[in-house]
This record gives sequence, structure tokens and C-alpha cells, in this order.
Amino acid sequence: MREVLPEAVSTSPEVAFAIVFAFLHCCVHGKAVLREVRHRVFEYCAVGSKRETVFDAHKDRVDKAVEHQIEKNFRMASSLTPHCVPFIVPLLLTRQDTKVFLLQAFLAYVVQSCQTLKLITMSARRVRLFAQLFYLNWMLYGWERRFSDGPEASMMLSAMTFCRIMLVVIEIDSRLHIPGQTGITASLVLSKLHACGCTASVACLALSEGFTLVMIIALSIILESSLRGHFAAQLRSTDAEAMVSGFRRMLRGICDGEVLLDGSLCIKGRNACLQRIMAKPVDANSRFPDLLVNSEEEHQRFHEFITSSNVGEDTAGTPPCLRVSLQGSAQNSVGVDLFHVPLANLYGSGDTYHLLAMRQDVELETIPDARPSDIPRLLIPHTSPPAQKTSQRAPVGASSVASDSVASLASSASEEGVDDAGGYYVPAPGVMRIGINKVHLNYLPACTDDPGMPSLRNFIRPTSWNSVRSKVKHYAASAAENPSAVEPLIFRKGVWFRSLDDPQMYILARKATISVNGLARSRSSRPSPKLWLHLSNLVEPNRTAPSVAMSGISELEERELEEC
Repeated sequence: MREVLPEAVSTSPEVAFAIVFAFLHCCVHGKAVLREVRHRVFEYCAVGSKRETVFDAHKDRVDKAVEHQIEKNFRMASSLTPHCVPFIVPLLLTRQDTKVFLLQAFLAYVVQSCQTLKLITMSARRVRLFAQLFYLNWMLYGWERRFSDGPEASMMLSAMTFCRIMLVVIEIDSRLHIPGQTGITASLVLSKLHACGCTASVACLALSEGFTLVMIIALSIILESSLRGHFAAQLRSTDAEAMVSGFRRMLRGICDGEVLLDGSLCIKGRNACLQRIMAKPVDANSRFPDLLVNSEEEHQRFHEFITSSNVGEDTAGTPPCLRVSLQGSAQNSVGVDLFHVPLANLYGSGDTYHLLAMRQDVELETIPDARPSDIPRLLIPHTSPPAQKTSQRAPVGASSVASDSVASLASSASEEGVDDAGGYYVPAPGVMRIGINKVHLNYLPACTDDPGMPSLRNFIRPTSWNSVRSKVKHYAASAAENPSAVEPLIFRKGVWFRSLDDPQMYILARKATISVNGLARSRSSRPSPKLWLHLSNLVEPNRTAPSVAMSGISELEERELEEC
């Protein structure tokens, strides 16, 4: 059994070829392998030294994702591999040199069965301890004198190789598998060498186990690298989608709307902001250029704007802007300022998406006139005799226009005199301004498909919009149930609204009230009654240029106006 035939080994052409081939391979790839091993060792030492001082949030998230995958792999293995143990136990019981392997198989069977029955929960840390125990048990098993020729020995090596591969797949940690797998191979070869001496069978075992070791280590490194790269890319994609979603929501608060276009300039998803601006329904997958006015010059300017914004983007500066005209309802054009930000490879596609922020030009917006019959009679103060209710414009300083007069928002924005409606007049342009301390706004949703309150948003100051919106929506819900029983709602604080002649300036209404239209009270069967927002006791703040040292006076002034 211990006889060595050095002459046969030295004269064998196959062995000589193997030695020469191994020597040439080491000469060609030796430097690259040593460089890679040295790089891995230095990287591992550097990561270990920085782990206590520098906290990498992204790497920590990837590590948690890997740990979650390890726990998931162990649960899947626990539901499958215990069924293989009954087939290998009879073979283990017939041999006398497999006590350690039998103990290891029994331990794995008990742990995985308890995991399947939910008696214990194997965390990533426990799975790592379980793998370390397995490697130690396999190293001890390698010293057992089990190396006898026959099908039993070949089957034991095959079962052991299968278990080693399964452990690499379950526990995703190459730093654990490289020394563990190397120790198992060394124990197998040394025990065979100790039992049989330097023979041809020992050389064959060393070559086969060395090949198995290289393949298992390569599998461990490739599997861990691919999974970590996949988890990192998935987390970056999730973060990017969350950032885009949050940024789009932020744009809805600071702009009039936003829209996301794909590479073909088609709208992605339903866009309520665009429907509110255009005052008509917009298809979800329609092309954005089709929404522009029917002008070849307008379409060419838009395409040049999109193309030029994608080239040479300056991320540190502000996004480029373009004024376009959208085709609104009733053939009315809506002026909109577009701010463009390209999003390359969004959602994993190879195309460039386009995020457009829209700011509507309220000065150019055409608002339909309110009908005189829409004004409730209870809200019309009798300040002028019936004889003065003619269709002529009010003269400057006419006594028919009282300090408690009601002005329609649509008529005020049109800058033209309209027919008298119940004793209320709008002065013609160019005449002296008449003081107004109450504004009467008739609100009606511009689009039936939009459940929000879009047109009112252009009238209220953005900082007061959330408070006004919540109160109006709550009052509308109560009015929809029983319009005749709901009482007017009075705001406890004043409301800032946009000035009619200067959209850049806001006016404070010290008193704000919401009520139901009088016609809706009599027609209780109406599904959606009209609401009236009454703004009175108007105060226009003085816009004097403050000095640098008193730059915060404007905020104090607005606070004092709201409190008084």
C-alpha cells in the first residue's frame, strides 16, 4: 500500500506534460494571480480598518440586503434538503469511518427541520455560525480513514462536494468560504497522504480536490459579486424613483404643475395638473407636442428646446425655460413657462425622460364672466336704488359703488366694464381706482374629471393654500350631504389672495367666509352645490423697499396684518 514508484512517475509522458503545462501556466498567469490576491488582501484590511471609523450608508444597506437573502436562502434550503437525509443515512450506517459525517448530517437535519416547523428562526448571524461549524466538522472528517476504493468512497466524495456547493449558495460570504474550503481540501489530501503515502492515487485525489476547490471558490466570488452588484443597482434605482417622485410632488407645491415625458415625448401616467391648466381632459399617453397650439413655429421651438437642453447640461445652474402656448378649452390658448430637466436611463430604459415643470401665466388667462343670476340675493347689499340698475359704466366717485360692494373676479380680470348686475359696477380702465374691501368669487371646477380645486389655487397665496383647501374640501363634503342645513364657515385667520391688477402682489382679507349658494339650498337634490368664498375687510400692505438691516420687516408686517 505504501510502495512508491518514482521511476514510473518520472518516465510517464502524461505526468511530464502536466508538469510542463503547470510551469508554463504559472509563468504566464502567476503575476496576475499574485497581484489580484494582494489587492484582495489589502482591500479586506482597508475595509476592516475603516469599518470602525467611517460609516457607509449605502454599503450598510447592501449588507442588510445580502443578510436578508441569506436568511431567505436558508429557509428555502430547509424546506428541501432535509428530505435528502433519509436516502444517505443507510449508507452512513453501513460504514464505520463516517461517524463525524453522520453527526454533521444529523445536526443539519435537526436545525433545518426546526426552521421548517418554525420552532427557531435562523438569522444571518446564526447561519454564519452554522456554516463555520460545518467547515470545522468537515475538516475533522477529512482525517478519518475512509479512503478505500469502491463505489462507497466515490459516493461519499460526491455527497460532500454537493454539500460544499450548497453551503456556498446559502451563505453568501466569500471571505468565509475561501479559508473554509481550502481547509477542507487540505485535510482530505493530507489524510490520504498520511494513510497511503506518496502514490498515484494521492496525486489524483490532490488534482481532483484542487480543481473542485478552485471551482467552488470561483462560484463563491462570482455569486457574491453579482448579488451585491444587483442589490446596489436595485437600491440606487429605488432611490432614484423615490427622488423623482418626491421632486414631482414638490414641484406641484411650488409650480402650477409638472409632467413626465418619455423618449417619444409621450405623457407618462395621468396628470391632473395638466388637466387643470388646460381646463379639459388629457389622455394619459398622448404626446405633449400635440397639446400645443396648432403652429409649426411653436412645435419647432419646443423640439429645439428639448434637444438643446439634453446637450451640455449644467447641473449646477438653473434649468432652461421656454414660453409655450397650450390649446385650452373653448379654443383658448394658455401661456405656460416650461422648465426642463432631462432624466437619462430612468426606470432602467435606454431613453432619456423629460421632466417639465409648468408655471402658468395668469395674466394671459381668459376667465369666463360670471352670470348675474349666480350671485345669491342674501349677499347683495341694497346700497343703490333700483333706478340706477342700468347697463352703463359707473362714473368716477359714483355713490352707487359703496365700500361694501361685491366685485366678480372674472370681470375684474377682464379690465373692461360689464353690464350692471344688481347694482354692482366695475370701473372702466383709466379711471380712478375705487376702494374694494370685499371680493366675491364664484368657483366652479374647470374640469369635471379633476376632483381637486384647481382654479382656486391660482387665486390664493401658496403659503395659505393648504389651509384654505382643507377647509373648503371639508365644507364641501358637509354641503354635499345636506346643503340646506349647513351653516357658513368663518375663517379664524385672514386669507392672502392674489391682487387682481398685479398678480405678483397679494392682499390680505381679514374676514373670510364660506357659504352655500342660495339656489343650492332650495334644490337639495342637486349633487354638487356651488360654494361661495367671501373675502372682506381687504388690506393692501405697503411695499416699501426695506434697508438691508431691516430686511425682515415685511414678514413682521404680514404677521401684524393677520393678527389685527
